[in-house]
Amino acid sequence: MNFEFMTIDTPLPPCMPFPRALTGFPVSSTAKDKFLSVARTPVSKEVAESYNKRIEAILQKLIAKQNCDIDSFEVKELVGEYGFVMKQLAQIKEEKGFMMAQAQYYRNEQIKPMIDEKYGEGASDFFAQAIENYYKVK
Repeated sequence: MNFEFMTIDTPLPPCMPFPRALTGFPVSSTAKDKFLSVARTPVSKEVAESYNKRIEAILQKLIAKQNCDIDSFEVKELVGEYGFVMKQLAQIKEEKGFMMAQAQYYRNEQIKPMIDEKYGEGASDFFAQAIENYYKVK
């Protein structure tokens, strides 16, 4: 899966839409301010490429554990690392809501075929289950 990040060279539309993935969560004015500050100061192309490589490496390691139980330490460790990297990238304090939105993304019927084609049959469901299991309410 390739991620596309805003870089310094990315032209911004006249009106920057709020991310749909966050619309189901309560949004404070602080969160809106944070979103706007990130939108105004996007990451550089080099930083975006670095995050993309790191995320790809984590997903490759995670799919290699597809035969493991989602409660296993190995799977949880990789999902935790994935969450940490996504938290850094999104510049947020708490990644749970963001990662649960990522799990929903993997369950999207239009996205599933692309994920499964790249990582193998059942990869999208495995990623979603592993993320949901890691971030479940305790």
